[in-house]
Amino acid sequence: MTQDDGALTFPVEEGAGRPMLSWEGKRPLRVVKYCEALLKEQYGEPDRGGWVNRLYWGDNLKVMGHLMKEFKGKIKLIYIDPPFDSKGEYRRRIRLKKGKEPAGEASVIEEMQYTDIWADHQYLQFMYQRLQLIRELLSEDGSLYVHLDYRQSHYIKVILDEIFGSDNFRNEIIVRRATKNLQGQFNGVAMLNTATDSIFWYSKNPDTR
Repeated sequence: MTQDDGALTFPVEEGAGRPMLSWEGKRPLRVVKYCEALLKEQYGEPDRGGWVNRLYWGDNLKVMGHLMKEFKGKIKLIYIDPPFDSKGEYRRRIRLKKGKEPAGEASVIEEMQYTDIWADHQYLQFMYQRLQLIRELLSEDGSLYVHLDYRQSHYIKVILDEIFGSDNFRNEIIVRRATKNLQGQFNGVAMLNTATDSIFWYSKNPDTR
């Protein structure tokens, strides 16, 4: 932790090494600046140590930079369910109460939630830097669980090996989907059902139990 022109910064440790995945524009995260994050909500009452559940609003890279000041090397378990690079836009359908809809408007409106469309290698860079910072937040006996599907899981597995070291790969957990995707075609080629996702479990150290 250092002071740079009045700003609080944290160095980010280099990854464990090979195996490595390369892509155009690959940039490791070397340092992260502390910045204020928008605390949206708190849940429950603080425990004896002062901890209370929190919901932050904003870019998760900046929020993790904010958390570094208080939680660097202290978090024992992190679970992430990142975008899957599904090439889709996700909207929420909102049904207005009867009599509340504007004149001439439909009773159901759509609200954009997020876009999961990435150009070139943006997705890999997005995940790479965030996984580096997650490792900084984990305690020495901490574990990370990463939920993905077939689209990018093979690439992210190699990135995780680079950042955490392949010796710290603990297991792959297969999650069976409650409902299977219907068998269909992609670019005229028949495809089998996609019925499972994967959760990769990594520890910060190989002796973590």
